[in-house]
Amino acid sequence: MKVAQVMGGNEEGGLEKHFVELCNGLVAQGVEVVAIAHPKYANRFLPEVTFEPVDMAQGRRNPFALYELYKALSRQHVDVLHAQAGKAVAMVNTLLPWLKLPAVATQHNIKSSQSYQRFADVIAVSEAVASAIPHEQPIIIHNGISPPERASRDVLEALRVALALPNGPVFLSVARLVPAKGLDLLLEAWGQINCAGILLLVGDGPERASLEAQAAKLNLSHRVRFLGQRDDISVFISLADALLISSHREGGPYTLTEALLLECPVLSTCVGMVPDYLPVQFICTPSQPEALTELLRAHLANPANLREKQRAVFADAREKLTLAAMVKANIVVYERVLSS
Repeated sequence: MKVAQVMGGNEEGGLEKHFVELCNGLVAQGVEVVAIAHPKYANRFLPEVTFEPVDMAQGRRNPFALYELYKALSRQHVDVLHAQAGKAVAMVNTLLPWLKLPAVATQHNIKSSQSYQRFADVIAVSEAVASAIPHEQPIIIHNGISPPERASRDVLEALRVALALPNGPVFLSVARLVPAKGLDLLLEAWGQINCAGILLLVGDGPERASLEAQAAKLNLSHRVRFLGQRDDISVFISLADALLISSHREGGPYTLTEALLLECPVLSTCVGMVPDYLPVQFICTPSQPEALTELLRAHLANPANLREKQRAVFADAREKLTLAAMVKANIVVYERVLSS
């Protein structure tokens, strides 16, 4: 079986991580894979993956990009075409009448105006995304990852020393510093609760200056650290007493998956696949500062107790949120599309 994976755009985030890991995971299972994406991703795949560089960041209606995508797909003679996320889905949908290939779409976020009528199957990464897809029966496949290893005690102690962290609990947010992540609401809530411990914000983005100014205005400079972009996310999650997600909207998020596999408790707004895994007592309504404040106040006073309360959640994640489970589920979809 030969499958083409198509991704538009040229950013760095959960979608790009999913795309690369799915391509590599499929070839490890004996599937022949052609990855079609922006040239910047060329060196991220296993040697067995055939890479076709196409710059689709120019726009989903750009005739040059559409023509280059058409040429790449035509010369590869694949059995199944898999479009990842909105831009790729729209571009592939435009080309399908000429390609005459069975195609699958994966939607990573809620899109109100996306068309799927030419796709044989549609995959959603969460129940919330599935409920918004205008398709008869979307298939839910959660984003899985290779189970990360928990950092050793020595590594964690070295990180504490390097960051000069005080004794006490450590709480973590990992996100791009953009409005969709709701970090301004997290800072507002953090200022409202009387919680021992420090909040680490890992990530960078255009909102950093305004968020730092907000933290200073709320007199949180001694309780909040902005650490910028980091590559050792699993070490930070291993260190944390809880991961905090404050997003207004999400597809995954991947940080939820990584935290649960590392047995780090999570408190989150009700976004993406969060309600598929976290019981209602650990989530709150998005975009409501009071709700987020009450959620944090209810659980952060006793982090050890919170970890014990989420033991069943960790076990569920180990069964369902691995890369192997995700790859297997995608292969089942391809086989069904081909057989029909």
